[in-house]
Amino acid sequence: MLSIFLVSWLPFCESNTSEKLLTKKWKFASIDEVRKASSISNEERSKNTKDEDDELTKMLQDIYTKSSYEFRKNKQYIITKQDREDKGTWEFANKDTQIIITNNKGQSTILYIKDLTESKLTLASTADSSGRTLTLIPF
Repeated sequence: MLSIFLVSWLPFCESNTSEKLLTKKWKFASIDEVRKASSISNEERSKNTKDEDDELTKMLQDIYTKSSYEFRKNKQYIITKQDREDKGTWEFANKDTQIIITNNKGQSTILYIKDLTESKLTLASTADSSGRTLTLIPF
């Protein structure tokens, strides 16, 4: 009888653990993560002049220092990118392997969880390895 009770609570415990790990404020793990998340390819960067490359590096550094991802316990999120905020709701899906974020305009995005620990959150834009990944660390 006790084993049936414990097994029936297992999915709730998993979700609760994932939620505890996720609900905090996150930042880019490094400036390289900002570079990976940007849509600028290495090929495009190689075409830049030194001044353009310096300007791009400065912009990426600014994004790195002023960006954050916050997932709150009340299922609200705030993504800050430089001086812009995106707010909405979040929820786990597919046995806590996905986060669905829905902004205040009702547009939803699926983020695929590749890794979620106390010290790291890695998200991907696709379920397979073809999409971009983003690694965040807690503040």
